[in-house]
Amino acid sequence: QNYKKAMEENEQNKLRPKWESHDNVKNCPFCSCNFNALQRKHHCRNCGWVVCNDCSQQRTPLPQLEYFQPVRVCDNCFEIVSNIYLLESSDENTQAHAVKGIEKVINKTKSSHVMSQIITEFKKIIDSNNENEINNDILGSLSRSIYIISGTETIEDVPDGFMKDFVSILLLLIQQPTEETHALASSALLNIITRWDVQAEIGKPSTIELFLNLIFDEDEYKISRDSQFALSRCLIEFTANNNDLIYELYKDARSLDLILEIINIQLPEHNYLRINALTILQHITTLSDNSIIEIVEGGVLEPITNIFKSKDTIGPIKRASILIINSIATSDFGRDQIMNNNALINSIFKLYLTKTSLKKNYENKIVNFFNNLGDTQ
Repeated sequence: QNYKKAMEENEQNKLRPKWESHDNVKNCPFCSCNFNALQRKHHCRNCGWVVCNDCSQQRTPLPQLEYFQPVRVCDNCFEIVSNIYLLESSDENTQAHAVKGIEKVINKTKSSHVMSQIITEFKKIIDSNNENEINNDILGSLSRSIYIISGTETIEDVPDGFMKDFVSILLLLIQQPTEETHALASSALLNIITRWDVQAEIGKPSTIELFLNLIFDEDEYKISRDSQFALSRCLIEFTANNNDLIYELYKDARSLDLILEIINIQLPEHNYLRINALTILQHITTLSDNSIIEIVEGGVLEPITNIFKSKDTIGPIKRASILIINSIATSDFGRDQIMNNNALINSIFKLYLTKTSLKKNYENKIVNFFNNLGDTQ
């Protein structure tokens, strides 16, 4: 009866995390002890997890959850909550100690509610140091913690504003002057872009400009090659299915160099990235005849030719490439350039003659391509 009453009270308060059900929990998540008649189950009031008595000895007020008297919390949450209180200090060393304390226990935290608490407090640190250089110790622990959160599988039902704060922290971290921070923040951005819908938070022209500056302006930002590649992947991922953003990307002359570099990647693990880059390029070819002239003069026909010549290129990449060639062939300039490229025409024709089960996915596109060449075919 006490358990049922506590559950009902908790569910009525929207500030508090949803309690994990007793029924399916057999072991304590921290010490792995078996629950039984002597080893009872308890709920941490901060994260909502079911834990044993030994792992929830601590008591503390949680005013942000409207627990104004000390309540039971698990050892992990006690460490996090205690360090969150320290983050409010104006002393830089105290802040650094607190962020490091959170870093030590964050990998044990799977609660979306606790993740949200941490992100909110980290955002306050970022905002409070808006015009000052952030302490390197704080940056290191903060970026490592953020990276861990970005890879958490159980983040769901997060409060409004969580992802906005998360993205704003990452966008600031990728501009910081330390290589470790660049690497972790860019990898964390890639994690959240590929796993969650963050178009509202990141899909902006200003973000495209920032990413291109980071990728190409090596002297100013001094980020590593790995970080540049991670940011390139981020840029391609969040623009590939947004026509407005593709247009913004096209307006920056540097974007074509980036797209062609990605198309030229031959590693199988990056096939999905290449398809997205080709999708962006295909959309650019439909903007105007000028856009076709620009990408052809920029050298797009060479990597497209290599795609058709390679025996290892997968079907979806060839199909995306056929769509691009079709668009190029609709303009007089593009058609003339294709007709002067015997290697490209021969490789496409050989592909048409090849009898494979994959060919049916793009056979009609090849026929359209030759039809677009008109009488000169």
